[in-house]
Amino acid sequence: MVDLIQNVIVVGVGGTIGPTFLAKLRNAGFNVSILAREASKAAYPTDITVHRTDLSHSSLVKAFHGIDAVVSAVATFNVPDQFAMIDAAVEAKVKRFLPSEYGGDASLPDLENIAPFAVQKQKVVEYLETKESQGLSWTAISVGAFFDYLFGYGYGLMGFHFDEPKVQLFDKGVRPLDATTMNQVGLAVAATLQHLEETKNKRIYVNSFSVSQSQIVDAFEKLSGKTFERTERSTKELIAAGKAHIEEGNWDLGYPESVTAALYSDTGFGYSSGRASEWNKILGLPEESLDVCAKELLQSKGWI
Repeated sequence: MVDLIQNVIVVGVGGTIGPTFLAKLRNAGFNVSILAREASKAAYPTDITVHRTDLSHSSLVKAFHGIDAVVSAVATFNVPDQFAMIDAAVEAKVKRFLPSEYGGDASLPDLENIAPFAVQKQKVVEYLETKESQGLSWTAISVGAFFDYLFGYGYGLMGFHFDEPKVQLFDKGVRPLDATTMNQVGLAVAATLQHLEETKNKRIYVNSFSVSQSQIVDAFEKLSGKTFERTERSTKELIAAGKAHIEEGNWDLGYPESVTAALYSDTGFGYSSGRASEWNKILGLPEESLDVCAKELLQSKGWI
């Protein structure tokens, strides 16, 4: 029997998804604190304990003392910081570690050629597996694409430009992928810590719905009354372009290209083939619909 989780520390609260994690964990009744870098200037809620760290082993162990679960939401480029956090979590006798995943399936073989930006995430989970015998359990959560962030960003990310508007359809835009709102990701994190046995030392998959790129475009057009100019491109071409740009050190161009291509590709990185619906039921996550979520996204952009 796995012990209950009470005290949770969230890492990366200042990022895209961190505030949502904080809110959902508090709403679920956990005692929540924050881990922040000593130099961080971010503003945090005044009623939550903030543990400052220089990422040294001693400061991390001190911050994790009495903590049952570490929920990491560090940015992609800071993923390697988690190795030190894992070592400290073991010494502090933390029970569960949720690494910063919350994207496509980083367990795939040949990940370097599919999603080079996620390779370090794969290595973090492999490192967590070596700590199971030392009492630290883990759960990696794959969600596909953040619907309300990735599909509302524009500037070519996920193929969308909203100023024109126009869209580049990848592989004709018909392949399904998992799309998950940030609200649903936050609920999944809280539910994971309430379903410890089911999620122990596993990669789990959740979503809001499975959808194709063309279906998203159709929903945007129906709800807004606007028409997107449509062009086509292959994901294989974009994967190669993104990988080349990253190898050149041009992450500003290569990162969004690689994210877009990997999520739309036929590799299984962005689509869990029904596993998400199974985990949604296990975790008791609510059903969400494309039309409702698309309407909220377009309202946030002032389109409707």
